[in-house]
Amino acid sequence: MSRIDKRNRLDENPFHYRVAKDQTVLIDYQGKLVKTLKGKEAERFLDKIKAAEDDKTVQLHLAKITGNFKRGNERNFKSTLAALSTTNISPVNKQRKADTPQQ
Repeated sequence: MSRIDKRNRLDENPFHYRVAKDQTVLIDYQGKLVKTLKGKEAERFLDKIKAAEDDKTVQLHLAKITGNFKRGNERNFKSTLAALSTTNISPVNKQRKADTPQQ
């Protein structure tokens, strides 16, 4: 496993998971919800976690199931709306508004 986690980030246990009453799995990264699993996907995930040998293997499964989520798409909705409001782009249809003077 040393080739997979070269910087030993998984030793810090950044991922955590919770199972809700309806068997929905909620996966957190550093305290923030990043993925929700339901149905068969949640069942398969829980089976893998039960079969895991140690904490690092659990962390590896959690990292793999969340995917590559930290690549610039983690902006929140408010900052996206603020960026759109400074331009002439409507957030609904994302087309340029006509440059007509407002009354």
